[in-house]
Amino acid sequence: MGNGYNFSRKPQGTVHSMAPGGFRRVERKAMKVSSVPRIAIAEADRALAFMMAETFSAAGFHVIGCVRSAEDAIELVQSQRPDILVLEFDLEGESNGLELIAEIKLRHLATRSILVTGWDINDIAARIEGVHPDRIVRKPFMPQKLVEVIEHVHHRAQPNLRMAINFPSPRLAMQMN
Repeated sequence: MGNGYNFSRKPQGTVHSMAPGGFRRVERKAMKVSSVPRIAIAEADRALAFMMAETFSAAGFHVIGCVRSAEDAIELVQSQRPDILVLEFDLEGESNGLELIAEIKLRHLATRSILVTGWDINDIAARIEGVHPDRIVRKPFMPQKLVEVIEHVHHRAQPNLRMAINFPSPRLAMQMN
């Protein structure tokens, strides 16, 4: 959050994204203020976090902050109550992205999660142990694809209410009590 960037841009009506054939223009209907998703980003790579924040702002989303660790992400979610948390599996600090999702889902069921990772999907599936992000997006990805995933997750009728029963680490389970 203290990275010097202002992530509270006003929503825009047009998105420019890179496509295989060059730039393309995607027209969007003006969003009502209440329908603009509030996005938090937890990503250890500053350049990728900046790219995501710029892409989301250009798509008309409200980016409430970018953090690099699970501990900072928990503080951000508690204080700002985002609609969606876009996060990486490998974060700075002691907790990974799945441990973060477990804690967020336990405390704030309304916050949805999109896991963005370069890990093999089978490795992630083996580690899930009851913790289910709303969506998983594999790196590398086209920015427009991530925008589409956010729109889908935000506009779903029913939020994913599955909670983690088995925590990946005993430390996290002790913190919950």
